[in-house]
Parts: sequence; structure tokens; C-alpha cells
Amino acid sequence: MKKSLPLLVIIIVVLCSMIACEQEVVPASTDTQQLIQQTSNEDSPSTIIETDGPMSKQRNETATFEKRLHWTSFITAKIIRYNTTGRSQLVQSLGLMNNTVNLNILIGDNSNYPAFNAAFKDYLYYYIEGTRPDPDDEPEDPGFPPVPPGGNSAPDLLDNTSVSYVGPAQMKSFDDNDGNNDPAILAAIDVFISYMIDDNCTELYFPNGLNLNGSFELTSTAHPLTTANWNNGILRTYTGQSGGISGSDGRNPVCAHYNGCVTHAVASVDNTYVLNNDNIIVARPKRNPFAQLDDPCFYGGQYSGIDFTDLLD
Repeated sequence: MKKSLPLLVIIIVVLCSMIACEQEVVPASTDTQQLIQQTSNEDSPSTIIETDGPMSKQRNETATFEKRLHWTSFITAKIIRYNTTGRSQLVQSLGLMNNTVNLNILIGDNSNYPAFNAAFKDYLYYYIEGTRPDPDDEPEDPGFPPVPPGGNSAPDLLDNTSVSYVGPAQMKSFDDNDGNNDPAILAAIDVFISYMIDDNCTELYFPNGLNLNGSFELTSTAHPLTTANWNNGILRTYTGQSGGISGSDGRNPVCAHYNGCVTHAVASVDNTYVLNNDNIIVARPKRNPFAQLDDPCFYGGQYSGIDFTDLLD
């Protein structure tokens, strides 16, 4: 019994010390409580909304690039149809291979194809300005601004769900100007072109080459920047009629000035579509296998698992 007394005393002392510590705990400050609450919420799927993290940045970059690829092929199709000199220069640029051409060759500072270069920039000016009827009376266009207010990072370019775009009139971003010399629009054109040929490496791919005989059709599309084997596009067909029927938005789907052109949205440009249609234009990235990590033609990161040449090949 005497031997157990010291042990009992030790146990009592320890218990008293624990009770005293609990009584002396200082309540957490408001800031500390908020920090604890914030920390406990950080792992909750319902509360994590990444707005500026690396994954969000990659998604934004991909969305910007894909939409501008669409614009590149769309404008190229218009030049092929409506600008005979620009069309001839494009065919010349393709050479004997007749299926790919680097965009920098066509619209870069050292372009040897002035008619194509000028026509491409004229179309960009028109669509960025966005205040006049379509110059070719066409009812379809890519459906989002080529360069919105804010340049390369504007939310309405990066977020598909935020765009309520129905035509060029909705794209007015700059002061109106009677001539094609508004400094803001010219600056926006430079933003677009620099993005496509300096910040990225872009090429035009024609899976079936070009067959421009008779009343040819054209389909423009873009690489989806994923491993998907299709993307949407715009088809131009020709009825041989002049004038025509007004569309639901009040614009004329039949080209009064260009002998009956009609544009249609195409839900899926895939391998089956390629087998059944001529003159398909794909704007896509061009990877340089010998590029360094900091070279825009390297295409690592979110693009590292994508072979851009697989689409419609």
C-alpha cells in the first residue's frame, strides 16, 4: 500500500495539471477562426473555384488559340472564294505538295504574297470593327470576336458560355471609322497576327488539297487542340442564284453579289466528312520537333500528348 501511494499522487497531479491547462486556453481570435474555417473549406470540391491557377491559365490559352484558328481558316476560305489574286497566291504557296502552308509565309512581315496578306488583314479589320454588313452577304461566321476588348485575355474570348454573339454587329469594340485606318483596330489586327505567328506556330492544312474548278465548295475548321478527331466548321455552298431569301436574323443567306453563295454551320468535320467533301481548310498548330523548351513551336505542357497531324489525316 505504501508503494502505491507515490504512484497515486503522481496520477492526481497529472490530472490536475490537465484540467488547469484546459481552463487557461485562450479563445482563438476572429482572424484565426476565419483562417481555420478557410483552411477547412479548401479541400471541399464545392468551394474550389480555380480562377488564376495553372490549369485555368492553360484552359484559357487553349480556348483563345482554338478560336483564332477558326478565324484563320474562315478568313482563308473567304479569300479563296472572293479574291482571285489572293487565291492564286495561296495555291502558289502550297507548291507541289498542295496540302500545307505555314501561316507566317502568307501574312508575316516578309510575306511574298501581298494580295493574300492584304485581303486577310482587310477581313480582320472588318470583323474587328463589326459595324457594317458582311462584305460577302454571308450569314455564318465563327461566332465570337477575333480580338475582343481586352486583347488576348478578355473573358468573352475565353469563356464560351459568356458570349451572346450573333453577327459582326455584336462585335463592335472600337470607335467607328469610315476608313480602314482606325489605330485601335489596326493595333488589334497586330494582336491577332502576332498571336498566330509569333506567340504560336500555325499552318493551314488541306486534307484533300484544293479543287477549285467550277462552283467549288469550301469548309473551314480548326484543330480542337485535344485528341478528338473532329471539330465543327463552316461550309460554303453555291446555288448559282442571285439575291435570295432573308435569314431569321435579317441577313441574306444567298450571296446577291457573288452568284449564290450559302454558308452553313457544320456540326462535325471528321474523317467521314473528308471522304465526301472537297476543299477542307484546317488551321492547326505546327510543332517543330527540334524546338527548344521556350520556342513557341515546341508545344509541350497541355499539348504534349497531341499529334496535331493526326486530325483528318
